[in-house]
Formats: sequence, structure tokens, C-alpha cells
Amino acid sequence: MVDESGYSQIVQQVRDKEFEKELKRREKDYKERNEKDVQLAKMEQKNEYEKLISSREAELVKKDKEIEQLKAQISGSDKEKQLAVSETVNQKEKEREIALGKKNDELADKDRIIAQLKA
Repeated sequence: MVDESGYSQIVQQVRDKEFEKELKRREKDYKERNEKDVQLAKMEQKNEYEKLISSREAELVKKDKEIEQLKAQISGSDKEKQLAVSETVNQKEKEREIALGKKNDELADKDRIIAQLKA
């Protein structure tokens, strides 16, 4: 037969085992919840990082387009300048040829006058 103190010890042991079992179950639940929270935080951080990278890449693409547009403008401007210089050079060469032709005509006239005077 079990006396009062023995019964009390048995009840205490059962309570201790149940308490220990409950404690382990809660610890396991806590660890699982903690791991899920950590994984969720990592996923959120990864998503934010990917959004930031995507945003930066979009900015870089935009800047690259702006650079290409500016290069095209500069190139177009350079071509316009080259065309203007070519036109000016051509005009000056024509003017020089006309002036040279006039001088040649004047020299020819003087040569004829000299030839007439000698004759």
C-alpha cells in the first residue's frame, strides 16, 4: 500500500515529467517559430535588396540612355561643325580661285598691252 508521502512523491514525479514534456514541446515550438521568423526576415530582406538592385539597374539603364543621347548630340554637333567648316573652306577656295582668275586675267591683259607696246 502507498502511504500519503509516497503518493505525493508519485504525483510530484508525474507532474515533473508532464512539466518537462510541456517545457520541451514549448521549446520546440519556440525554436520552430523563431526559425520561421528568421527565414521570413531573410526573405523580406532579400526582396528589399532585389528591389533596390532592380531600381539601381533601372537608373543605370536610364543614365546609359542619357549618355548615348548626349553622345549622339555631340556627334551631330561635330558633324554640323565639320559641315560648316567644309562649306566655309569651299567658299573661300572658290573666292580664291575667282580672285586668282581675275589676277591672271589682269596679268594677261598687261602682257597683251606690253606685247602691243613692243610691237
